Amino acid sequence: MSRNPNYIMPLGTFQNLSCVHGFQKMNGETYAEHICLKFEDRPNLTKKIETKLHAAQTEEEMQGILTNANVKWTNIWTRSV
Repeated sequence: MSRNPNYIMPLGTFQNLSCVHGFQKMNGETYAEHICLKFEDRPNLTKKIETKLHAAQTEEEMQGILTNANVKWTNIWTRSV
């Protein structure tokens, strides 16, 4: 099974898993932090984009920020064997 490098979990999934011990330590304390950690190696995820993500109020707004910054992403999990 391989991981999709463009996958970010939906906000609801992130919120549901946040109560699991150790989850936030590995995945970020906020959804915006999760996204920034996930894509930290992408050259087009600049500090300016990170700031916009942290200021965003909704999941849709964050997705729009990523799309406008040409960061490829999906929140549809596909499993390959």
